[in-house]
Amino acid sequence: MLDMTYLIRLADFSRYPAGRVEADGDRSGKLYRDTILVPKLRDALSSGTTLTVDMNGIRLAGSSFFEEAFGGLVREGLFDKQDVLQSLQLIGSRPGGRDLVSEVKGYICDAKPQ
Repeated sequence: MLDMTYLIRLADFSRYPAGRVEADGDRSGKLYRDTILVPKLRDALSSGTTLTVDMNGIRLAGSSFFEEAFGGLVREGLFDKQDVLQSLQLIGSRPGGRDLVSEVKGYICDAKPQ
């Protein structure tokens, strides 16, 4: 098996991702999760590869976006927490140098399937 990585850039979805659900607008965490993360993560898991999400280049994204998009992978019962943590590689920091990777991994780790 080839050691490959799928790469997606959050900024390609929106430079200003915001909100939790679609009622919050067309840049919501739920929309990103359902239309981009879920299919790409399924592809990565089925092929034994890694999905890398580059979160650099975005502005204004709040915790509700990230919790819904990434924590929702586990909370909504779409994926096993360990599969997400093993198959998802995150890259990025917030303006000012805050560690966005640890923040997002925290949402995944804290998520409990409903």
